Amino acid sequence: MNFSNSESITQIPDVSRVENLETLSFRDCVNLTEIHESVGRLGHLKILDASGCKNLKTFPPIILTSLEQFNLSRCSILESFPEILGNMEKITELRITGSFIKRYPFSIQKLTRLQKLKLQMCGMVQLPSSIFMLPELSLMHVSECQGLVLSEEDKSKEMASKSSNVDHLVLSDCNISTDFLPKGLTHFSNVKDLNLSKNNFTTLHAWIKDCHFLRNLTLDDCNQLQEIKGIPRKLEKLSLKGCKFLRCLDLTILPDCTAECCSLKELILDDCRCLLEIKGLPKNLDNFSAKSCTSLTSPSMNMLFNQVLSLSLFSLLI
Repeated sequence: MNFSNSESITQIPDVSRVENLETLSFRDCVNLTEIHESVGRLGHLKILDASGCKNLKTFPPIILTSLEQFNLSRCSILESFPEILGNMEKITELRITGSFIKRYPFSIQKLTRLQKLKLQMCGMVQLPSSIFMLPELSLMHVSECQGLVLSEEDKSKEMASKSSNVDHLVLSDCNISTDFLPKGLTHFSNVKDLNLSKNNFTTLHAWIKDCHFLRNLTLDDCNQLQEIKGIPRKLEKLSLKGCKFLRCLDLTILPDCTAECCSLKELILDDCRCLLEIKGLPKNLDNFSAKSCTSLTSPSMNMLFNQVLSLSLFSLLI
């Protein structure tokens, strides 16, 4: 059933009599303001597309056990993701772009097979603590949002010690502050690939050393970053491109690690224009780049040249 691009539709009526419906689309129905609660109870529905409904403010609760695709992108005044009344095991990916949904319900944990969650250009995003309970969630991507909050509402003792299974985490361009990092990322200790680019924090706290599985850390264009207090021992790639206020990078803070024995293989420092000093550069780097690092002191420059002349991929252009 397809009502897409209809300007005359202001409400979706009772559809309980078409209980075998598998596809329902009212995409770009820009005057739609109301959806009958029966839409949320279509047990055979596989595809539900409500994208581009710019005047839709609320969505009824759902228990759509056959649903595989659910699109709420570009619903610019939709305030909350719908409450989920029962387990929905068919949805493996949820991608929402350009919707200013502020609140995701605690019941999101009922998307029990969700593997990928992608939210882009979605205003101020508040995610519930139950997000850590999703057993198959491996990729979480939140970017270009006005802010990010991890709610503590209804948080049980079990979840207080629960760590998410997410191993690929992107939280970029979301106005993340220094205070958010140790609190908001406590439950992502299993992450292997972490991207915090284009945020506003000034300090990377030592808590990150507890991310024992972290291999790739990207902090590109964190224009306020001034200090890094810790780096995981098994980190293999660190990218700090465009961190314009970073003045010193001290790699001797790597725990139980020496310059001769270190996991770090790739270090990117391009356009760190205030960087004065680099300490403890590992000798077994495979790739090192410090283009436009025009403020490096002479001792640091000499140390770099002495240590990396043998690198085939070395790039140091100032």
